[in-house]
Amino acid sequence: MSDWYGISRRDIEHIGGEVLFHEPGNSLQKVLARVYPNVKWDTGRFVLKAGRSLSNENLLAALATIETKLEIRQVSIF
Repeated sequence: MSDWYGISRRDIEHIGGEVLFHEPGNSLQKVLARVYPNVKWDTGRFVLKAGRSLSNENLLAALATIETKLEIRQVSIF
């Protein structure tokens, strides 16, 4: 399943898969999560188009992954 992390939405659309994204807000991550509900997807590993901003959901997931890898246990807010 990890091969999916290297695929972008543009890659899918280029080969005729744009139908997967017809529902508003659909992303490759959301489509894969519906098709493979038992897989724990790491949203921070998915390819994003250059210049595209991360959704809050993806941003939080990416930060959680980084915090785990760097063993950050507490975030102080000043």
